[in-house]
Amino acid sequence: MRWLKAIKYNCLEAQQNGVRNQHEYIGPVKWIKLKYHLVFCKLCKKFLADAKKLDAVIEQHTNDLSHQPSFTLSPEEKDSIKKKLNP
Repeated sequence: MRWLKAIKYNCLEAQQNGVRNQHEYIGPVKWIKLKYHLVFCKLCKKFLADAKKLDAVIEQHTNDLSHQPSFTLSPEEKDSIKKKLNP
């Protein structure tokens, strides 16, 4: 039973390490604790699934913005700025 206490987790730790695990290596002990917790805690499992989806949406939006800016200046606006900068 001592090993069971050793891998016991609370939800906050599980959520923090689960999100951290999506972005970086958390080590084998924390990973085992996380997986064990997720077997029994459906709320944490749902939270981490939602966090993964949210990360994917944010990454897609970031990629879209890097390829196509959300706004561009018209040629008239560009000329106006150039005239103001170079009197």
